[in-house]
Amino acid sequence: MKGRVDHIGVVVADLAGTRNFLEEVLGMELTVVRSLPASQVTTAFLGYGAETLVELIELGNADIRSRRLGDAQARVEHIAIEVDDVMGARDELRARGVVMQSEMPSVNGPTRSFFTRPETSQGIAFQFLDRRAE
Repeated sequence: MKGRVDHIGVVVADLAGTRNFLEEVLGMELTVVRSLPASQVTTAFLGYGAETLVELIELGNADIRSRRLGDAQARVEHIAIEVDDVMGARDELRARGVVMQSEMPSVNGPTRSFFTRPETSQGIAFQFLDRRAE
């Protein structure tokens, strides 16, 4: 399977503060902010141009935030890999013993994606995505 690293997802306790650090201290540029009210999530994508981005993820639900973040200010949550066909990637990974967190891809804007169960992908959660949302 061929792909490219699209972004690194990082759960943060303070999206505004972390975003400010990435922009003001590291010189990254904001590419998009997304609010997902149904899941109480706000994300911001930043980077140096259109290559690999950092996705900051702020969780609005305190219980979920505590479970996923603990006492840390931030933690890397997933590595996202863009592929040509997420369904084909899922099938190829499945044949190698990798289990996805859902049976159907999630759709967010123009992307379809699956997340791996970390226990089946060497302890790392990977997001495989394509830009074929219908």
